Amino acid sequence: MTRISTTSFLNSLRFVCLSFACYFIIASLSLGFAKANDSGVIIWYANAIAGFLLIARPKKEWIALLTAFAAAHFSAYYVYTMPLETALRSLPAYLIETVLIAHFLTDKEAYKRAFKTLPDYIKVLNLGIVTPAFLGSIVAAMMFSGSTNQHLIEIWLLSFISMLVSAVSFFPLGIYLINHSLKRALDDLVNPKGFIAVGCAVLVTISVFSTLPYPYAYLSAALLFFAFYSNFVTLAAAIFLTGVMSYFSVSYNLYTPISSGYQNNDVFFYSPLLLTLLAPTLLSILSMRMNKTLSDLETSEASFRALYEKAPIAMHTINTAGVMTYVSDRWLSMLSFKREEVIGKRSIDFLTPSSREKAKREYFPELISTGYLTDKEVQAIKKDGSIIDIDISAVVDPIKNNGAIHAIAALKDITEEVHLREALAEEKELLEITLHSIGDGVIATDKEGCITFLNPVAEQVLQLSKNDVIGTKFEQTVYLFDQRTGNIIDDLISRVLASESTQRIDQFDAAIKNHRGQICCIQDSISPIKNNNGDIVGTVMVFQDVTENRNMSRQMEYLAHHDMLTKLPNRALLINKLLELCPHDDIEPEESFALLFVDIDNLKSVNDQYGHKAGDELLIDTVNNIQQVMRENDFLARIGGDEFILISPHYEEKSTFEPFCRKLIKSVCRPMTIEGHDIQTSVSVGVSFYPDNGCDADTLLSHADAAMYHVKAKNKNDYRFYTPEFDKETIWLAEIEEKMRQGLPRKEFVLYFQPIIDSSSHTVTYFEALCRWHNDDAIDIMPDIFIPIAEQSGLIGSLTTQLLHQACSFIKELDESNIRISFNISATHLQSQDFMSEIKAVFDKENVVPSCFIFEITETVLMQNWKRNVSLLNDLKLLGVEIAVDDFGTGYSSLGYLKRFPVDILKIDREFIRDLHHDAKNRIFVSAIVSMASALSLRIVAEGVENKEQASILAEMNCFLQQGYYYSKPLPILKVLRHLNSNSLHSNVIQLK
Repeated sequence: MTRISTTSFLNSLRFVCLSFACYFIIASLSLGFAKANDSGVIIWYANAIAGFLLIARPKKEWIALLTAFAAAHFSAYYVYTMPLETALRSLPAYLIETVLIAHFLTDKEAYKRAFKTLPDYIKVLNLGIVTPAFLGSIVAAMMFSGSTNQHLIEIWLLSFISMLVSAVSFFPLGIYLINHSLKRALDDLVNPKGFIAVGCAVLVTISVFSTLPYPYAYLSAALLFFAFYSNFVTLAAAIFLTGVMSYFSVSYNLYTPISSGYQNNDVFFYSPLLLTLLAPTLLSILSMRMNKTLSDLETSEASFRALYEKAPIAMHTINTAGVMTYVSDRWLSMLSFKREEVIGKRSIDFLTPSSREKAKREYFPELISTGYLTDKEVQAIKKDGSIIDIDISAVVDPIKNNGAIHAIAALKDITEEVHLREALAEEKELLEITLHSIGDGVIATDKEGCITFLNPVAEQVLQLSKNDVIGTKFEQTVYLFDQRTGNIIDDLISRVLASESTQRIDQFDAAIKNHRGQICCIQDSISPIKNNNGDIVGTVMVFQDVTENRNMSRQMEYLAHHDMLTKLPNRALLINKLLELCPHDDIEPEESFALLFVDIDNLKSVNDQYGHKAGDELLIDTVNNIQQVMRENDFLARIGGDEFILISPHYEEKSTFEPFCRKLIKSVCRPMTIEGHDIQTSVSVGVSFYPDNGCDADTLLSHADAAMYHVKAKNKNDYRFYTPEFDKETIWLAEIEEKMRQGLPRKEFVLYFQPIIDSSSHTVTYFEALCRWHNDDAIDIMPDIFIPIAEQSGLIGSLTTQLLHQACSFIKELDESNIRISFNISATHLQSQDFMSEIKAVFDKENVVPSCFIFEITETVLMQNWKRNVSLLNDLKLLGVEIAVDDFGTGYSSLGYLKRFPVDILKIDREFIRDLHHDAKNRIFVSAIVSMASALSLRIVAEGVENKEQASILAEMNCFLQQGYYYSKPLPILKVLRHLNSNSLHSNVIQLK
């Protein structure tokens, strides 16, 4: 380690000493020349040489070198007894220039590029010479300012020219030396040509300055000659010596410049010298670049020719006349010719006559117009006379040489391929004949999925001709989709190619939709096509048209799961839906839902009255009304004649579901016009909830049915949520229905009569007939329970007829008493088709005058299908029957409707009478009804009068006809007859009680 350090130190010391000596010699030379003619300009070559010496050493040694340069500087001044002050003033500028030259030229890549292009050389010249000289001259001007009579600008200009001339003189040689070794430079220089060139440069410089005018012209000519005909290092040496000798000639008065009398004459002398030295260098760089380019071109051409001839494909190049200028060895081998036998001949001379004509007529014009040919087939003649098939492609060289066109062509021997193609064409023709005659559709593709064949059946399905689709992608032409889901069936071709096996699409309801929108249902398979080597070359799809079979199958499936009238799902599809929604016992329920059992209350009466066509329209309109309030994901099914099931998922609380039920009922109960008749229906709705009321379909349906039946048995047109009590009540109501069926033939249903009293005279005006059920088991069952059951079960018609017979018998018992009977008519019976005929039949059979009867119809029933009811009431009026509107005030009739109906009596509902004596609003309401009735000339009856206060208040309102327990409870027929037989017709209230 110590030995290495010592050696390195000695080497550095040796270089420092050498640098000192070099700087001292060159500086002394410059000072000697300057002192010879007492010039104001010193060409200080030492700075440029010192800068390149710094480049040669690491930066850590620069201080030592600069110190050596400074010492050499003072030594030179001392030897020539120059003023020390001048040495001190000039040293900073010289050292700065030296350091800047070294600094700007430390980028080795930069000065290596200087020999490659002229711009790079100029860039390095500016950085390494011009910039340091410019900055160094500024420092020199500042240092010498005030020490002479010269202006600062003059000092700077002289310093700049001095530094620039010295640097430009040595720069070419210096830049060469740092790019190449000294040995390389000596080898290039120390030879006869080098000696001659350098010697000539010295002789020309001395001679032109001593004997010839305009020396710069001769110097330039000589240096430019060297730039063209010698190497760069020789030129660089010549330039350096020319610069030194020029300075020498002027210094020793061998040449007196014509500018010697000018102010600043040194500037006018050295500026042309600077250009004289610089121009040959630039020209040499250009010459070197041109020579390098030519050399590269020659090498490239030789390489291209070798590659061309040895290329592994058959190629030839032709000129504008079609004459071949190059051919590859493979071309010669393919046609069995030698190169000298084909070069200079036309390429078409080697084609058969037919191919030759086609080439002249088609191929050459296309090549000239488009610039290329692709896969053109021709026949060529080999040297032995045999003919081969060739595929040729060509391209025109885009670079034209004096208008001449060259084209290069690539040839391929396809003789075997042509023979195979012809054989395949024959086989294909036979196959196409076969495929054209079969009844299945056939579509074939290549391995890229492009269609290669369609038979007529496939053309018919796609509504496209074979010529329109050959070459197009299968997926872009054949729109294959699943009819069940609507999803596209894609990637079939790629799946077949990937699996190398047949792919069937039986798992889909596959169908093809053509560009006209026509759909063809198919069943098919796609199989790979393999060649003799087992390689896949394409696919084939074979399919059958199964549209008719699939449509029939779907229609049968639809009929099996849907109601044909309403197009709703039927019970079978409903059960499937419930099975999906209700998981097995061991699976946790995923989501809750409500099941609504919806029953149309008066469908039977509409069918009976207007016919089944009207009933069907009622069902369809009802379904539409239900669907208008259904929410997303709701499911509606028809399971019977007038029964529907609505499944509504995602309810949160039962209480939040009540508004939906009310909305459903309101929507269904809107008045409808059917077959020209205004009909208003009602529905009974029972609701069960999953999983609260059951976890299977049967339980949920049974519980919803029980809740619906509870509504129907009570007041209809309402809804109920299932509770366990409904099961017991359903059983109980069913038992009542059964007992009613047994009780009707036994005539267990009898009439009781409650009088309607004229409170002004305390006389009986008429009796209201009220039904009671006389049965030991059913003695406590009130009419508001068994009457709805009779309506629901269809027994109401028989019950009404039986009771009307009893009422007629009562009339006949009274005979001459002129007492009339008020008889209640059921809504269901009123809507039946046979109502009038049944009523007439009873009157005729009993031989009773209809005018003895007042028929009571509730306000709500009256407003249902009011147009028909107007006609029906008019028919009753023609018979002589009077009409009373029962429970008036609880419905929604208006004054306008009352004017249309042939009504005789209004009966104020007991709800308004109950609190009459202490409710002012009720008094106002009742008073309004009384006033309205009086204005319409209608009699008014107050129901439910229970005490004297109510009776008195009503009398004050001029409502004298009253009915209630204050006067009498309903009495059996025998008690009424005994009373009437023992009293006059003007019986007082006390006697009735």
